Amino acid sequence: MIGITEEYKKMIQEIVGDEFAEKNPNVVSIILMSLLIKETSSYLERIAGCLERIAGSLEKGVVFSMDDLSKPKPSKSFEEALRDLINCYSLENASNTPDFLLSEYLLECLKIYNKIIRRRAEWYNVQKESDRSVQNDQANETV
Repeated sequence: MIGITEEYKKMIQEIVGDEFAEKNPNVVSIILMSLLIKETSSYLERIAGCLERIAGSLEKGVVFSMDDLSKPKPSKSFEEALRDLINCYSLENASNTPDFLLSEYLLECLKIYNKIIRRRAEWYNVQKESDRSVQNDQANETV
């Protein structure tokens, strides 16, 4: 928890500035406490999610492993989490673009990137197959 506290203190100082942080330690402490409470509530939500899955599994008679519990079910979609992350770090300010538009743009970029990667893999497989057929044709010509 100490590492998290120090990390948050640095983040708060970067946001509000060293001078403000030095002159207003109570404000920094309040912000720090609210961040730690939010972090704690996040862990509690994960634990509650795990307990719900255990109860559901037991009701159904399903056998589960601890590995199943280590993967918490996300409480929101990836797009919502990305939007919140952009908003949390105020990354929308530089372009004066709403966070939901930036998250939508980044998701579309990721979708296109994945599509291109798949097409590249398909193209290389086609190329390898055509190279093999050319080699086979050349081998047959020499026989």
